[in-house]
Amino acid sequence: MTSGGTVNLKRIISAVALAVFLSGQLTGTAGAAEAGAVDSEPTGDTLLGFAQWLCDEEDYYRAITEYKRWLYLHPRSPDVPRIRLRIAEIYLQAGKPDAARIHLREIREEYRGTAIGRAAALLLAGSYHAQREYRKAATELARFLADYPGAPETDQARLMRALCLWQSGRPDQAQTELARVPADSPARPQADAMLSAMPAYRRLPLKSPLMAGALSTILPGAGQVYVGYYSDAAISFLLNGLLIWAAWEAFDNDEYVTGGLLCAVELGWYLGNVYNAVNDAHKFNRRQKRRFFRDIELSIVPLTSRNGVSGVGAAVSHSF
Repeated sequence: MTSGGTVNLKRIISAVALAVFLSGQLTGTAGAAEAGAVDSEPTGDTLLGFAQWLCDEEDYYRAITEYKRWLYLHPRSPDVPRIRLRIAEIYLQAGKPDAARIHLREIREEYRGTAIGRAAALLLAGSYHAQREYRKAATELARFLADYPGAPETDQARLMRALCLWQSGRPDQAQTELARVPADSPARPQADAMLSAMPAYRRLPLKSPLMAGALSTILPGAGQVYVGYYSDAAISFLLNGLLIWAAWEAFDNDEYVTGGLLCAVELGWYLGNVYNAVNDAHKFNRRQKRRFFRDIELSIVPLTSRNGVSGVGAAVSHSF
């Protein structure tokens, strides 16, 4: 081999060696970067802490996203049921009861017979109560009592169901439910207090919608006066009076088309006056009942709460 060939061979060998060296360096750098990326992946506890911080900051939807991320990364963790329930609670806090109920029903069925299942059932009932859907809340609580007759929350659930029955206009059924609370139960004093308040409820100064409508049929505004809505009464009386007077004047001046149109308008206002009187009576009664039940609700806190989360359900879900 000539000296020129020897030089070329050495150059080739050197180039190959350099390429191998550089390849090793790049591979090592990539491996280190990958290891660094793995090391920087947040732990499960970090994710949960961040999600709770977001919730405390009232950034509910990002908190839900972080909790769902945790579920994706830890699908076999024993904490999965608790985190799923936490997501439902946050939906309630965010004012999304329909979304929360989808999760709560799933949890209730999947974890039936467990503390998580009980908490989901009570949270579901509490969400309906917070939305003043008392009949649905009573139905959910009846289901809870049938599924968990000996649960620690049974007596308080009876109190809540009695309240829902009462608020939905069924005081006799509420009384029957309260009578089922055992004499030695810690909830018995609350049940007795609710029973003792029933006579006062029956004496509430409620207004008859039928009477209000009848009075406004006879004289526009009279039904509103009966209910105590004096500004509505004045408006109804004046508008109807002016329209009747205008129609009379039109007919008196042989303006029959104008008179007919005014009569049609007056008929609408007249019927609206009757409807308004009936509606005012219902509003008056609702306000009276809400004032009455506000004290009852406060007496069984934390059974109910204002943000749509049942206190009983929340207590169960946070107890483990």
